[in-house]
Amino acid sequence: MSKEFIRKSIEGRFASFDGLSPDRKGYENRKDPNVPSTGQWAQIYITHVLRKVASIGDDPCTRRTGVVTIEVFEHTGAGTASINRLTDSLEDYFSFYQVGSLWLDAARTINTRTSDSYYLSTVYIPYTYDDN
Repeated sequence: MSKEFIRKSIEGRFASFDGLSPDRKGYENRKDPNVPSTGQWAQIYITHVLRKVASIGDDPCTRRTGVVTIEVFEHTGAGTASINRLTDSLEDYFSFYQVGSLWLDAARTINTRTSDSYYLSTVYIPYTYDDN
């Protein structure tokens, strides 16, 4: 159940972020949002990276780690100021968030220009989750 807890918690946090309207948010295993003719849109992914034994008592305590990736897109004609403000807001909103045994760490953003049509800024948020 721990991967499902992670998914529900992180996607719930993303859904409650009010910096983008719901129709501009995409989730894994769901239909991507329609690309708007103006403005920004985003897609979230959760990558489970490692599961390791964190401690041993009566039973081993295992810890999962991974990365939340949020790709934010903006049309090139709009400039980069608004995408920078949005990624700053996402970093602030997700950094150091905790629910139960799930901890999100400090977020960081990498900006790239992937085509002549849009800018891409990718927000990375590492996470840790204690299984038990």
